[in-house]
Amino acid sequence: MKKSRIIILIPFVFCLFYNCKKQKRLTCLELENNYNTYSSELKTKSDTFRLINKLDLLIESSPKCAKAFQVRGYLKISSKDFTGAKNDFIGALVYDEESVYSLYCLSSIYNLQTINDSALYYINRAINIKIKGNYVINVNNDFSQKFDVKFDKLVFLRGTINYEVGKVISAKRDFIEATRLGYDLGEAYGYLSEVYFKLNNIDSSCYYHIEANRRSYYEIADTSIKFNCH
Repeated sequence: MKKSRIIILIPFVFCLFYNCKKQKRLTCLELENNYNTYSSELKTKSDTFRLINKLDLLIESSPKCAKAFQVRGYLKISSKDFTGAKNDFIGALVYDEESVYSLYCLSSIYNLQTINDSALYYINRAINIKIKGNYVINVNNDFSQKFDVKFDKLVFLRGTINYEVGKVISAKRDFIEATRLGYDLGEAYGYLSEVYFKLNNIDSSCYYHIEANRRSYYEIADTSIKFNCH
């Protein structure tokens, strides 16, 4: 009799220490309505892992909840789990193939992994969807209720990818368009300085180098630009 009493007491004692309360399961609708709140509550790594666990259960029970894949992908990018994030955004596209946010994130991840043919494929898809939709949604908060990315940010990312693969003319066109659309001038001018330097247009390269410096952008990759502009 004593033995059975001990066996019964062990789970009770465990729950006293580890707070074995039945957790309410997250639903897709609740996630869509309240994930700004969840974002603001992420103070520690434990908070992030706890939310990821909830999303795991949600995806298991509601595999068509594209938003769950997107939020989990966002959290995995923050944790530098790029492979896991990539899989989540691909999963989101199965149920929402015109998600600009998912396409942008996939392009960014492939760019980080220097798989730039895939990076260009996904960013071009995102840009074409934006154009087709006449920019109906155009917000720039990666964890906002709309999960969208502004057009200037899409064009700028494509410019950086084009620059990295040696498509300098295409990169120049993208950076100029991004500045016209309101993208951060310091960063765009920094890249334009490098583009014009590669095109042997030293006057334009120096102009954009000076303008980038005036805006406190100093990440000029090619030190020859600095030398030629003094």
